[in-house]
Amino acid sequence: MRKGVKIAVISAVCTVTAVAILVGSLWYFGNKTDPVKVVPLMNHVMGYFDDSVQYDGRVTADNLQSVYSSSTQTVTQIFVSEGQTVKKGDPLLSYDTTLSDIQLERQRLNVQQAELNLQNAKKELTHINSMKPYSPPPPTQPPTEPSTAPLEPVDSLPYFMGGDGTEELPYRWLWSDGLTYDDAFIEKMLTENEKEIWVAFEVREQNALKGELLNRWGLHITAEYAETPAEEPSEAPKQEPSEAPAEETTQMPTEEPTQTPTEEPTAPDTVRTLRYAFFVPNDAPDSDDGKEEPTSPSTEWVDDSSGYTAAEIAQMRAEKQKEIRDLDVQYRMAKVDYERMKDEVENGIVYAKVDGTVTRLVDAETALTEGTPMLTVSGGGCYNVQVPIGEFELEAYPIGSEVTVMSWENYGMEIAGTIEAVSDTPTSSGYYFGGNPNVSRYMATVAVPADANLREGEYVGVTFRGGTADENAIYLENMYIRTEDGRSYVYKRGADGKLEKCEVRTGAVYWGYTAVYGDLTDEDYIAFPYGKEVKVGAETVEGEEDYGYFDYGVVY
Repeated sequence: MRKGVKIAVISAVCTVTAVAILVGSLWYFGNKTDPVKVVPLMNHVMGYFDDSVQYDGRVTADNLQSVYSSSTQTVTQIFVSEGQTVKKGDPLLSYDTTLSDIQLERQRLNVQQAELNLQNAKKELTHINSMKPYSPPPPTQPPTEPSTAPLEPVDSLPYFMGGDGTEELPYRWLWSDGLTYDDAFIEKMLTENEKEIWVAFEVREQNALKGELLNRWGLHITAEYAETPAEEPSEAPKQEPSEAPAEETTQMPTEEPTQTPTEEPTAPDTVRTLRYAFFVPNDAPDSDDGKEEPTSPSTEWVDDSSGYTAAEIAQMRAEKQKEIRDLDVQYRMAKVDYERMKDEVENGIVYAKVDGTVTRLVDAETALTEGTPMLTVSGGGCYNVQVPIGEFELEAYPIGSEVTVMSWENYGMEIAGTIEAVSDTPTSSGYYFGGNPNVSRYMATVAVPADANLREGEYVGVTFRGGTADENAIYLENMYIRTEDGRSYVYKRGADGKLEKCEVRTGAVYWGYTAVYGDLTDEDYIAFPYGKEVKVGAETVEGEEDYGYFDYGVVY
């Protein structure tokens, strides 16, 4: 072969080889991804609830109006009688509120306290979620002995623990649930002309400084100063001329005549008015001595777990989430009471909202005692509650199904209702708790009889019983479920350590968790189903939990 041909062949082979290497490298590095973090399935499931699903909705009146009495208002005149026909806009009654500004302010503080309790419970849930289950020490290392030092309670409560009164470092008081504070207690912490302070109250185990923190809340106090008008000096009484003596005398007076002193003007007084607002204080250290605990040598085994087993942590999580649900109900009940009290202050006459007949009229005291309407105007209507139900409940609860409506204002009183209509198209609005964003919702209208003890505008819980939930379901946190083209699945670690897609059937949505049915076990590790690295066949690695807490709220 000629020399020129050989050179051309060699050049072509080298070029092809280089291109192949380049393409292979690009393919390899382009497909090489970081391992996907997986976490224990059991850290993100809830136990079996029951065979019911609950949603929440607001009560509306359909051609119906009920007027309630309260302890904060006094009815001054009633303009109608039972059986009378009225038109929309006719006056029904008037009242003179005895509610003072301080009572309304107290209720506002009750709302803030209820909201603070809810926030604290959510923080506690975050702490529970971050707990690492206990694992025994390695066999070659002896287990560490727990501390047996007894807790030492303080001599008396309240006990001042430090702080400088700022929002970052509030005054800290060791407190107890039975203690109360008043203006006199706050006044002691306020210096002259001080405008505001922050105070944190802590309840600890056995009233000990080193005891476990059981509860904490904060109070922001602002002081307003105003001067009262100075008093005008009073005039001295005029001296009346005395009568002339009958006889002259040469005796000199022994004392000088006295003069009535003139009063000096009174300096204006400064009046201080205190206003309160709750806040969430920052986590404070258990000790203020500034000393660091000695660290153990790296060769020693250190127990960094919470000391609780995985089952105990799961039970704690379930109990705390139930507490959050209860606190949320209390918070919204307090808001309803506040809005009603505020409306009583601002309005004095109640007008008819519908054309109809006065079907009920009782005295205010009887209505207040029974917790029933004082006056009802009916045009043949009823109460309606609209709730956004999930697509998986549509077949289980057709039109005509009976549901249970729970009134929070009447402390959990249950009323029977009937599904009257369901929208044909999904909706993105409505109040519901922790639902799965991948599940479509349809607005259902629940009809409640007109004689039910409900109030227009209040929030109620609507329970759908006998649904799709059962004991075989695993209630998995919604963020780990992904739905595409009507199919739901979960990414889990396979037997070979690589990521695989596990298709599941979903059921009831309950408090931020969805019932799933599929090939999932307690020993599985699952991955957050979003991200460019998350795909079938990806390498996996057990990672630290990235916890938070799901929130409740309105979805618009």
